[in-house]
Amino acid sequence: MTIPFDTRNLVKTSIAIATSMAIWGCDSDNNESIVSITPPPAEAVSEPVSSKFSIGLLPDTQGGTDAEGQSHVAIYPMQNVLRQQSQAGVDMVIALGDLTDGGSALEFAEWSTVAKSYQDQGIEFLPVMGNHESSYAYTVNWIDNMKNYIPQDAIHMPSYEWLNYYIVRENVLIFGLAYYNLPVAFQWIKDTVLANEESIDHIVVASHDGLIGAKYGQTLEQIVDGTKDDDWVYDVQPQIRQFFADHDVIYVQGHEHQYQRSLISATKTLETYPSSSTPTGGNYRMGAYTQIMAGNASYKGYEFRYGERELVQMIVSQKNATYSEVNGSDHYDVNSAILTFEGQQVDYKAYYAEHQAKSNDSEYDFTADWMLFDKFSRTTNRCETAIYPNSILQDTRPVLVFQTQYLTNDCYGDDGSF
Repeated sequence: MTIPFDTRNLVKTSIAIATSMAIWGCDSDNNESIVSITPPPAEAVSEPVSSKFSIGLLPDTQGGTDAEGQSHVAIYPMQNVLRQQSQAGVDMVIALGDLTDGGSALEFAEWSTVAKSYQDQGIEFLPVMGNHESSYAYTVNWIDNMKNYIPQDAIHMPSYEWLNYYIVRENVLIFGLAYYNLPVAFQWIKDTVLANEESIDHIVVASHDGLIGAKYGQTLEQIVDGTKDDDWVYDVQPQIRQFFADHDVIYVQGHEHQYQRSLISATKTLETYPSSSTPTGGNYRMGAYTQIMAGNASYKGYEFRYGERELVQMIVSQKNATYSEVNGSDHYDVNSAILTFEGQQVDYKAYYAEHQAKSNDSEYDFTADWMLFDKFSRTTNRCETAIYPNSILQDTRPVLVFQTQYLTNDCYGDDGSF
């Protein structure tokens, strides 16, 4: 569980917002009183102004099969997510794969019936192919049904057109990748980032699955679970973690039918030290990137399975609902998360609502009672650390790099505040 914690209630700093396990110190860009030192005079620098741009995350929308064996889209959760995100004023919705359960024409029609009404309102969609599309719909049906949603100005990866592509909106570079395509697309991602880095402040990589999972994940499936001879993930995953950490990537995904926000380390968790500031180099970040599993918008839920993740992952927030009579919950969650970018700042909010819908039968229609349960705000110029306040035994603490108190070293804003 994540508990919002705002250091502005203790000392008036520029912006420093924390959760129970992560804390950032950021640039000063508000009007609150702040602790400050007198900075040296500096010439005014005019920087390009970026408008606010917000992205809604739509998790898996599989609806299971009916009595006749026909697969469906989970209409009621999908409607609730898009309604909430539309009311919040999002500019774009990233559909994070497994839009369908069986990849049938009927399911694509159901999905489009819901999405089209919001597209007509001006919301842009960025869909990525999940394993249920690649296994059942195949590329031809995917392109036929999604080409009217994939942005017309998207730049496609050669030989993977309509599967892997990117767009730029304001100062945000956004990649869409098909299921299991992260290692395949990595070099193309690197080349694209390096070619655009002068004009962008934020990078979002969206795919159906990721390197580190809560139940699945590419490193678990390809390395831990017995397919080590297939090294297409193993050889490149350290490079992916390092590059994403260096470039402050926000990685968003579906696939897991549960919510999780983590820091993924470039090296190892025990080698990932908190960041601070130096007189000559200024503020520096931790060697990690943010991974967000967007949650669930379907009629199925998964458990949280342990694995290799602790080696390179620091979990900030975790929530799942299996709707299972055996050691499970009495409901599913439907999740809606929104990323908002403005200049160098990014604000993130994640919501959940409980429901007991199991199909599109009218008896299961519901209106979500949304609850905010996870959030962060930060800028690109920041210091950060991970806090483990009560989960590490006292005798073990001296040998770890983990912080056990909500304390950081000074972190400086451009105006001299800290």
